[in-house]
Amino acid sequence: MSIDAKKYPELAKMDDAQPTSQVIGEFLDWLSENGMLVGKHIVPEGWTTEAFLPISEGTEALLARYFGIDLNAVERERRQVLAEFNQLQAASVAA
Repeated sequence: MSIDAKKYPELAKMDDAQPTSQVIGEFLDWLSENGMLVGKHIVPEGWTTEAFLPISEGTEALLARYFGIDLNAVERERRQVLAEFNQLQAASVAA
């Protein structure tokens, strides 16, 4: 199924990213299942050494950020698709 990128730009972007994001997501899940964390090194204020800070974002949020996808816009577009589908259903039942 092809998504109208002009009408639903974020859904189209998500659809385009799906094959690659699937692989990355599976790797992130594997890391978690094997007791590993994704994090970043920081130097907290007043410290002289680095600390490791685990990333608190979930896999979906990390992937969306990596691919430049606005998850709030995705949700709005999904709701719009559903509303349009419901309107078409109602119109076909009335006809």
